[in-house]
Amino acid sequence: VVSHEAFGYLCDAYGLNQVGIEGISPDSEPDPARMAQIQDFVTEHQVKVIFSEELVSPKVAQAIADATGARVETLSPLEADRLSFSYGEVPVLSCASFGLPQGGFAALIGPNGAGKSTLLKLLLGELSPSSGAVRLLGQDTARFRNWRRLGYVPQDGLARHTDFPASVEEVVLANLSGEIGLFRFPRPEQRVRQALELVGMAGYGRRLIGALSGGQRQRVLLARALISRPEVMLLDEPTSGMDLQSGENFYRLLAGLNRDHGLTILMVSHDVDRICSYVSTLYCLEEGTLAELTPGQVRRERAGLHRHSDMTREGRGERSVHL
Repeated sequence: VVSHEAFGYLCDAYGLNQVGIEGISPDSEPDPARMAQIQDFVTEHQVKVIFSEELVSPKVAQAIADATGARVETLSPLEADRLSFSYGEVPVLSCASFGLPQGGFAALIGPNGAGKSTLLKLLLGELSPSSGAVRLLGQDTARFRNWRRLGYVPQDGLARHTDFPASVEEVVLANLSGEIGLFRFPRPEQRVRQALELVGMAGYGRRLIGALSGGQRQRVLLARALISRPEVMLLDEPTSGMDLQSGENFYRLLAGLNRDHGLTILMVSHDVDRICSYVSTLYCLEEGTLAELTPGQVRRERAGLHRHSDMTREGRGERSVHL
């Protein structure tokens, strides 16, 4: 496997060999000598598959594949495969499939009661599907154990705890308690400080949660999720209850984490108009059907031209969307 360094978990899970492609970015390529070295490795070891991540290395991986006869596969750290779920006799999801690529930033939209939060619970392993499968970082959720690699920010999860006498630092540090007990990190406070800096809350560490605004509390929850250094982040309507400017600032923060740190993000939102400026993919869940929207559909969503009697089938097999 010729791989970006972020694919270490894949190599560990399947006992594969990893060769890091170093020194590349979206605007540059590795030097010819490094490319030749990787091509020689691929040929010598008869590598059949080259995994790439969409944020940086597809062209590099394809060039190596073309020179060696290997094929390229893009790894999806978050996948649903023909996923169905019902609450008793009430169906919620029907044969839903999607794959969020490494470094992707996607939003999930849909009407109230469509099952967006249910889908998140399935992805988080809190619910078991009636049929189909969910894979996190290459593993079925039934076997997945390293949940620290998956971050989660609930919808205003601190709103009911504003009277709790905890500081910002204590709330963020709570998500490291297991690691501190097991591995004895020498300076967990440094991790707290770094997480707060990432979300623009440096200097707020000693403030009580109850003294913060709704937008600030959501940033603290994001810092709490980031402190475990996850590879995938799930957020359930994170800007609910925020004013327009606070919501805009939060979206910019997420876009920066995605762009600068390669964090893979899936966010549930009703705010179609604003999120389209930040996300790379938009999924719609309605009447049990999950689909990726086309640019034309996104424009109609942004214009508010919903027509729920229509069904548009996309070119990816069974996926469709009502608009």
